[in-house]
Amino acid sequence: MRFRIALYPLLALLAVVVFAAPEADAPDVKNGSFEQSIDLPLIWMRDAGNMSCGEVSRHTGEAHLGQYALQLSPNANNTDKQHLLGVTQIIDVEKWQGKRFRLSCWLKVSSGSKARVLTIGFKPDGTMGSTGLTVQDFPRSNYTQQNCYVNIAPGVNKLLIACIVEGTSGSAWIDDISLKREEPVVLSPTPQKLTAKLTVNASVKGRIIPARLFGNNLEWINDANGVWGTQTNQIRNEMVLLTKALGVGPLRFPGGFFADFYHWRDGISDRASRSSRPHGPGMDSSSNGFGTDEYLQFCQLTGAEPMLQANIITGSPQEAVEWLQYCNQPKMRVKLWELGNEQYLKSDDAVGLQSCLSIDDYIAKVKQFAPMMKQAQPGVQLIAVGGANMPTASMVSDERWNEKLLTQCGSMIDYLAVHNSYAVAGASASNASFDEIYQALLAYPILVKRNLAEVSAQIDRYAPADSKRIKLAVTEYGPLFAVEPKDPFIDHCKTMGSALYVASLMKAYMETPKMELANFFKLTEYSFMGCIGGDGGPKPSYYTLQLLRQQFGNHLVSSQVTSPTYNSRPVMQIEAVEGVPYLEAISSLSADGKRLSVMVINKHPISAISTKMAIQGFTAKAPIQVWQLKGNTLDSNNGKDLLDIPGFTWGKQASDPRSSQIDTGFADNIKPVKLSWSSKQLTAGISFPKLSITCMVFERQE
Repeated sequence: MRFRIALYPLLALLAVVVFAAPEADAPDVKNGSFEQSIDLPLIWMRDAGNMSCGEVSRHTGEAHLGQYALQLSPNANNTDKQHLLGVTQIIDVEKWQGKRFRLSCWLKVSSGSKARVLTIGFKPDGTMGSTGLTVQDFPRSNYTQQNCYVNIAPGVNKLLIACIVEGTSGSAWIDDISLKREEPVVLSPTPQKLTAKLTVNASVKGRIIPARLFGNNLEWINDANGVWGTQTNQIRNEMVLLTKALGVGPLRFPGGFFADFYHWRDGISDRASRSSRPHGPGMDSSSNGFGTDEYLQFCQLTGAEPMLQANIITGSPQEAVEWLQYCNQPKMRVKLWELGNEQYLKSDDAVGLQSCLSIDDYIAKVKQFAPMMKQAQPGVQLIAVGGANMPTASMVSDERWNEKLLTQCGSMIDYLAVHNSYAVAGASASNASFDEIYQALLAYPILVKRNLAEVSAQIDRYAPADSKRIKLAVTEYGPLFAVEPKDPFIDHCKTMGSALYVASLMKAYMETPKMELANFFKLTEYSFMGCIGGDGGPKPSYYTLQLLRQQFGNHLVSSQVTSPTYNSRPVMQIEAVEGVPYLEAISSLSADGKRLSVMVINKHPISAISTKMAIQGFTAKAPIQVWQLKGNTLDSNNGKDLLDIPGFTWGKQASDPRSSQIDTGFADNIKPVKLSWSSKQLTAGISFPKLSITCMVFERQE
C-alpha cells in the first residue's frame, strides 16, 4: 500500500465574459465538444498568465466524438500551479442553487501530462463555493470517461469550468464536457418486500479453493502495529489467538511500500541493540524490535505461511539472497517472495518517495533478482508486480507493462500480483451521496472480476509457454475510502458495508480460475485500516474472512441466483455498473464431500430478501447449522478505531442517512451468531436479513 496525497490547486482563472444558461434541465456548457472555433475553441478563454506555458489547439483526428477535441500541450514553463496551461468559461448558475449535477468529460493523456477538468462556484462577493474535479493522471491511448458531482451551493451564482493540464511535456486531450441534472440517490427507509431464488447444485463442481486466498499483510513499523508488546517484550498473546482463529494463509511482510526501504539486517541482532530506522525517506521512524525472527515466530505460533518482499529499490539481489538463506538456516523455510511493490505507479504520485520504476527498469530488476534467488533456493516461488488499467481507472503507468513483463520474464516468475481491489478511494471528493458511495463500493467486485479476467487473458497471450504455471495474486486488497485525516469517510473501513465488500471480493477471487493468492490489507492497524484494531478488537471484515475460512468448504460447486438488482452511479474512478445483484451466493463441498456450505450475501441496506432455495445433488439431514453476521446500518461497526491525538481532531464522519451508527459502535456489536434451522424453514423459504452474511452448513444424509 502506498498513500498518495494529491493537492489540487484552486485556480485563479476568471474570465470577463459570462454566458447565461438556457432554459433547460442543467446549465449549458458552451461548445463542450470543441467543434466550434475561431482562434481558440469558441467560447473558451485562455488565462493571460499561461501564454508561455504551451500550446492550446483544436486537434482533428483525436476527437472522442465528432471531428475535434481540445489539445493542451505543455512545455517546461508549465510549473506555476496558479497559471497552468488551459482554457476556461464561466456560466450563470444562480437559478440552480441547491441543485446537483454530474460533470462528465472524456480525457486522454500522453506521457508527461495530467488532464484536469474542474469546476469552481463563486458567490457575488468573489468567495468560492461549490467545487468539482475530474482527473486523468496516467498515460492512456484511448479516451476514458470521467465523472464527478457538482453541488451548486446556496449563494453561488457563477460556475467556472476549467480545462487544464499539469506537467511539462506530452499532451492532454479533452472532449465532450457536459453537465447533467442528477438528484442524489438516497434510499427510502421503508423496507420493501423483495424475493429471490437460489439453486445450489453440488454435483456441478468447480475448482479447489486455494488456501492461499486467505492471506493477510503485516507491516514492520510500530512494533508490527501492535503485534509486539513493548511492555511485555514479547508477541502479544491476544494477537496470536486472533490471527490463529482467523486462519491466515500467506502473511506478507514487511508491508507494502515500506518493503522498498527495509533492510532485514536492521532487525536480527540483539533486540536491545537494534536502532530505529525511518519508514521511508522523510517519514517517521520505528524501532526494529519486530524483525525477521519475531515475524517467523509469529507465523509459527499462528500457522500462517511466511511470505516476504524483497527490497528491489534500495536493496540488492545479494541482500535478498542472504535474507532467504538466513530464513532457511535454521529458521523457517520461506517459499513465497514478492519482488517489490507497486513499482508501476508514476513516481510523482508516490509522495516523492522514489520507489516507482519504468517497466524496462523493473524488468531489469527481475532479471537481476530472480535467477540468483532461484539458484539459492530451488523451488522458491517469485511474485512480480503488474496490472491492467480499468476503463475509467488508471494505476499502471505503462499500458504495455504486463505485455513486456510477461514476454521477457514469464519463465522467471510464478505469480503476477495486481492491486485492483481498493475502493472507494477519495469518495468524498466526488460529492456523491452516502448511498451512492456504498452502492459503488458494493458494485466494484464485479469490475474487479472483469479486470482479473483481462489480466488472466494477458498471461495466456504474452507468456503462452508458462501460462498454465503463472497464477494471479492480489497481494493487497480491502475497503479504502480515504487517507486524509479530515475526510468524512476516513473511518469507514470498519463498517458492516466494508465487511460485505470483502465477502463479495472473496467470491470474485474464488470464481477466477487463475486466482491463487490474496492478502487482505492489513492484519492490524492503530487507525483506519486493518481487520484487527491496534487494541486487539476484531472488525466486521475480520469475521467475514473467519467465516469463509472456518465454515466454508474447499471445493466450489454451482450456485445460481435470481435477485433484485440496482444500478450504481459513477463515483470517482469507479464506473457505473448496471444490474448489481443485492443477493449473492457461493457454495462449496468439504474435501470428503460430507458437508455442503452455502454463503449468502444480502447487500440491501433496508430490506430482507425472502429466498426460495433448492439444493440438487446433495441430500441434507436436519438440523442445518447456520452462522450469521449482520448489521443494522451500512455504517454499523465494532467501536472506535481512530487514535486520540492531543491537539488533533479527526474529520466528522459521514453517516447512514436512515440511522447513523458510525459513532455508536461497541465491542462485539457485529460478530457471527450461531443458529440452527430446520428443513421446514428451508422448504418454506429463507428470509436473509438486510446487510447480512449467512453461512449455512448442510450435513450429507448417509
